Amino acid sequence: MYPILIHSGFYKILRDSPADLRARVRKTLLRLREGQWGGGTRAKRLAGAGQAVFEARVDSGDRLLFTAIRAADSGDPARLTTHLQVWDVVHHDNVRRRTRRNLVPEAEFLDFKALEEFEITEPPPEPAAALDEVSADGTEPLLHFLIPPDGFESRSGEGITGGVRWYLAPEFMLAGEAEFQRMADQADGELELKLMRDQYEILRAPGPLLLAGSAGSGKTTIAIHRLVEARSQMEAGRLLYLSYSPWLVDYARRLYRDVMIARGADPQAGPPHFLTFADLYRKLIPPKEAEARADLVTYESFASWLKHGAPRIDSFLNLATVFSAFSTLRTKIRMARPDSTNRLSKHKSRIRPGSCSFSDSRL
Repeated sequence: MYPILIHSGFYKILRDSPADLRARVRKTLLRLREGQWGGGTRAKRLAGAGQAVFEARVDSGDRLLFTAIRAADSGDPARLTTHLQVWDVVHHDNVRRRTRRNLVPEAEFLDFKALEEFEITEPPPEPAAALDEVSADGTEPLLHFLIPPDGFESRSGEGITGGVRWYLAPEFMLAGEAEFQRMADQADGELELKLMRDQYEILRAPGPLLLAGSAGSGKTTIAIHRLVEARSQMEAGRLLYLSYSPWLVDYARRLYRDVMIARGADPQAGPPHFLTFADLYRKLIPPKEAEARADLVTYESFASWLKHGAPRIDSFLNLATVFSAFSTLRTKIRMARPDSTNRLSKHKSRIRPGSCSFSDSRL
């Protein structure tokens, strides 16, 4: 059985497609996942591409284009297993032309010239192997790929790099057409993102855990997955998501809902509290207290206070200095937990330097 990964761009196209086409795509995906690759599946070697590209028959007119990679198993992240990456569905007459429905930059290699191709009836022994792995001398690489030497095992590393969003198609979604159509018809919902090995390791690390990374590096994704895991493991208890940004709070709330639905769970069953720090502050302070009516200190108000309250150093202040001071104070306040340093030090070995990146969140 091969887990199915759906390109985020293709999933948007699929959601806008007619129900009858989606139904045929689902049947093809289910057949590919089960290893039933007969009845119109072909393997191609493209100029400039290091891996084989496959096309599978959806119906008399349409073909599904996919590749295979090795990626961390969601249940056992230390193990790399073969996953199928579905890029696009095209009309048969356009397979050899440069006309596709899903024009995403990451899929440009699908336009490369086909150097050779074979019709196949079953998956190759190592679908995710690179072509140069099976043909050291470069002769007939696709043939060697389909019929590798006895005992051959691919040594390809993890194929998910984090630069492209891949959705992991849940088994229950592929198992029934009604569920597949319902998931695709969600007005604003998405499927669960496929994580990388390092992300799975951090997801399973015991807390409290500090995750740090730049914008867009995956911090919120990991934080929400940890909340989903926590909710699945405990029937009672309250969960809290905090952020300075109202926009991020709203995004996290929607992401939690999507991941829960993608796992077949009820997102309304004991959902976390999604709050900004200001919201939490005002919930904790009695309404009659003067502090409850105080304005939130923003960067702008802090900069104004610093400028007027420190005239002697005003000449040394610049935008970078003020912002650095504001960020440092906010971080110190946020991390003012007496036992945090000692407890977090136990988990430093779990986050390797240079690995993908994650969240300023403590769960």
